[in-house]
Amino acid sequence: MAHNQLSYLYQRFLNDTASPQELAELKAYFNNPDYQEEIMRLMDKEWNFTGDISTELPTDRAESIYNQIISQSQGVRSFKLLKRISVAAAFLIALGGISYYFLSNNKVNTKVIASANNNPKTQDIPSGSNKAILKLASGKIVTLDDVKQGESLVEPGSTILKKTDGQLVYTSNNQSQSDEKASLNTLEVPKGGEYKITLPDGTNVYINAASSLIYPTHFNAKERSVTLSGEAYFEVAKNSNAPFKVNVLNKQSVDVLGTSFDISAYADDAQIQTTLIDGAVKVVSQKSSVVLKPGEMAVNDLNSFRFKITNVDTTEVLAWKNGYFIFNNESLKSIMTKISRWYDVDITIKGNIDAVNVIGNYDRKKTLLNLLKGIELTNNVQFIVKDKKITVIGK
Repeated sequence: MAHNQLSYLYQRFLNDTASPQELAELKAYFNNPDYQEEIMRLMDKEWNFTGDISTELPTDRAESIYNQIISQSQGVRSFKLLKRISVAAAFLIALGGISYYFLSNNKVNTKVIASANNNPKTQDIPSGSNKAILKLASGKIVTLDDVKQGESLVEPGSTILKKTDGQLVYTSNNQSQSDEKASLNTLEVPKGGEYKITLPDGTNVYINAASSLIYPTHFNAKERSVTLSGEAYFEVAKNSNAPFKVNVLNKQSVDVLGTSFDISAYADDAQIQTTLIDGAVKVVSQKSSVVLKPGEMAVNDLNSFRFKITNVDTTEVLAWKNGYFIFNNESLKSIMTKISRWYDVDITIKGNIDAVNVIGNYDRKKTLLNLLKGIELTNNVQFIVKDKKITVIGK
């Protein structure tokens, strides 16, 4: 009977319909080791986590996180977490049903502030989706949502196919293309969108929200060159006779032969981040250049145009491509920028949120309000959601 009550309270919590008494009862369950298995079962049902990016969290670290979040006074009893518990599990146990956990520099308590201005019936905000606009050299603008799957467009020098999975594939025509000047196309991915394209040489490019890629309808025999604004992940087809170059905001270039890498270069960011996944790349700025090894990120400061090289977890860097947010003690300001791009919402910040950092994973295909609700559990921030505008109120 108690297990049924736990499930009932858990769902009430997720739906923002739990009363203060029910929230207190739910917290008591989460402090009771007898219900740990049921909590894990509920987590697995809600947390549709797939793939290889779930990482192990040491027991002592999990206990520390749990105690920091759940303890509101001395004498609050915590229980031993599973010896090998995933990050996702730690998130859920710590916060009572949400698939992530949150830390801040200030004291944290577990008072729940309902999302969307305390209105459980507020319309949720859907995630981004597969959409883009294609600008052809002729001046024609094609909304790719309107192009049927399997339909082809013919351009001088190439044929453009929209595959059944929404991917755009370029195929060079048989006409002579050795040194003739190619036409340029632009693929613009708006806020709330993402898109994958296969270029005429076979290079795959995954383009993130609020980004654009300019590329030729066919490449010449000596060089393959494209221009990026925003973020994209490249899987470059090998061709030792024709190096591949990515020009970034007219402030940096990346030279490769055949490799995979990610570039984040939004116009409103103060830096350009280039992360090598496989192979080798040379990153060139206006004042310096570096050659990266797999697992390294070159951070180009756009004030000094000097590089800082760091070793990174490439799983975190490519989380967006694989359908997830992974926040590793990330500032809330940075996260709200990502939310603005992916959910196509406008953000206004009032008050100080500098002390709020977030650690956790979240499925990018899920709607937004549950994510905001979890962040509110830090009790250091509140969100007011109206239409497609979010006001972030620091405390």
